[in-house]
Amino acid sequence: MSGGAGYVLSKEALRRFAEISLPNEDLCQQDDGGAEDVNMGNCLKSVGVVSMDSRDNFGRFRFLPFTPENHIGQREWNSQGFWYWNYIKYPENTGVHCCSDLAISFHYVSPSDDDSAGVPHSYHLRSLVDWIQTSMDDRP
Repeated sequence: MSGGAGYVLSKEALRRFAEISLPNEDLCQQDDGGAEDVNMGNCLKSVGVVSMDSRDNFGRFRFLPFTPENHIGQREWNSQGFWYWNYIKYPENTGVHCCSDLAISFHYVSPSDDDSAGVPHSYHLRSLVDWIQTSMDDRP
């Protein structure tokens, strides 16, 4: 589970986290130490919430823990010793095939990062809003 790019939880998962796991120090770490996403995953796991595969049909990630240019170029982690490789459950495709056209979120992206080396992110990534609009236009 990667938390930097956000979480999607069902109502029941959120209820279990807020009402059962979070207030119980035996189920959920109470201090601010450790990695937030690891702690969140442990809290959810302690009340029977399991993570799901959120990749698209081509095995491309939708929640990404780095910027689009980092994932596309894999510049920061070319060595197999980089911590990221120890935490991902599924292999990441390389180059422009890394990220789903329907990516939901990237971590470490600021408004000034809208353009990467002169190529807008949307050049490689299809907007979810466009996809929804197209789907709605195709309805009978």
